[in-house]
Amino acid sequence: MKLLEDNVRNVLLDMEEHMKLHDDWTNADIMEASRRTKISSDDYFYTIDSLLDGGYINGKRQRTMGGYIYMIKSISFSGHQFLDTVRSPEIWRQTKSLTSKFEGVTIEILSQVATNLISKQLGLN
Repeated sequence: MKLLEDNVRNVLLDMEEHMKLHDDWTNADIMEASRRTKISSDDYFYTIDSLLDGGYINGKRQRTMGGYIYMIKSISFSGHQFLDTVRSPEIWRQTKSLTSKFEGVTIEILSQVATNLISKQLGLN
């Protein structure tokens, strides 16, 4: 599977909007979020896996005989930092436009590009 940058942003935005403090998301919550965001359940779960692995969300997954059980606790500090750099639809559009000529870029690169765009708008560059 491929990690889609729009899914990374949209999953984090969705979590930020719909997760409550001390409110763990389980498989059922992730399925509901998938329907709400119109991201396929496979893509949503894959994005959750990648965000867990990358330290952008806090939680765990446990392998069972039938697959995995998820217990997602929150967006991590790193996840919030990334989300804050790409929150603006215009900054996100410009970031994607600048990085679209490459076959793939990391979340860190997306964040750096967005940060540079924000810095330019603030007159810091």
